[in-house]
Amino acid sequence: MRYYTNSGIFVITILFFFLPFLEIKCKNEPFAVMSGFDLALKNGMAFSNEETTDYMKDNEEFKSLQKTQNRHDPFSIVSILSLFIAALIQIFLKKNREILAIIFSGVVVVTLIIMQFAFKIGWNKQMDDMGPMKSMFPLTLGFGSGYWLSLITCILLLVLNVFFIIYDNKSSRQIERIDIQPLPDFNEQV
Repeated sequence: MRYYTNSGIFVITILFFFLPFLEIKCKNEPFAVMSGFDLALKNGMAFSNEETTDYMKDNEEFKSLQKTQNRHDPFSIVSILSLFIAALIQIFLKKNREILAIIFSGVVVVTLIIMQFAFKIGWNKQMDDMGPMKSMFPLTLGFGSGYWLSLITCILLLVLNVFFIIYDNKSSRQIERIDIQPLPDFNEQV
């Protein structure tokens, strides 16, 4: 049962990458979002309304900026591949599933945390480069529900599998401690 739980949670976590990962807001109003798969596959941003989408399509400065900065995000790619491999391992391997689940969920947790810091540092640098335009267009970068659900789910997987290992070790020690007494011979009592 627990092996299906692990593989199911890994698959659900992959699905969270379809949800918003990055959210850009202007004056606390939604401006643009990107899912985890958009980041990994270098798809563009999805803008909050059609007017902004139409304006950005025609804006030459935005097009050139998007060409230079639009690249595959290695953090998303590593996370998605790790989750996919972990789900397959949980389905097909028989041994060391918990340890491998801990390793792969740990890789995803660390990758997502590094991703958050890297994006924040890059964002702050870009905002500093904007100069006076920064006050005209107060853009903020946030992380969406897909990011947080993926991170929390992988932390849950890590803790759950550590619990499984501890429980299995305690159970095996208890079995070793039980003294097996010979059964009484019922024939002698009659």
